[in-house]
Amino acid sequence: MRRDAGFTLLETVVAFVILALVLGAAYAAIAGGVRAQTRSDETLANLHRAQSVLAGLGVVGAFETGHTERIEGQHRVAVTTTLIDPTAPAWRAFGQAAYRVTITVSTSDGTSPVTLDTLRMGPLP
Repeated sequence: MRRDAGFTLLETVVAFVILALVLGAAYAAIAGGVRAQTRSDETLANLHRAQSVLAGLGVVGAFETGHTERIEGQHRVAVTTTLIDPTAPAWRAFGQAAYRVTITVSTSDGTSPVTLDTLRMGPLP
């Protein structure tokens, strides 16, 4: 019996199964990379927004103590400001007080949160 040149049906099926497995793994890896890049971009945008909000605090007028939340475009911004011991003699001498400022920014659906926590000097209330 003479064998013709070419592949048998079984060899072709096995080759297609191997190809499907390799392509499936490659797709999963690429999709995971795209998701990670998207989350990274969201986190970076939230960090920039938090830095912008922090830079603008206390520029006009005194700090307002308390907690506020608002939506700015596609960002949810939460700002908490608390006064730290306004009776300290060193601060009173200069008419200044220390404020603890916590800013949390996330996307409007609550993902990719970024929190900045710092102390800022400002006028006594």
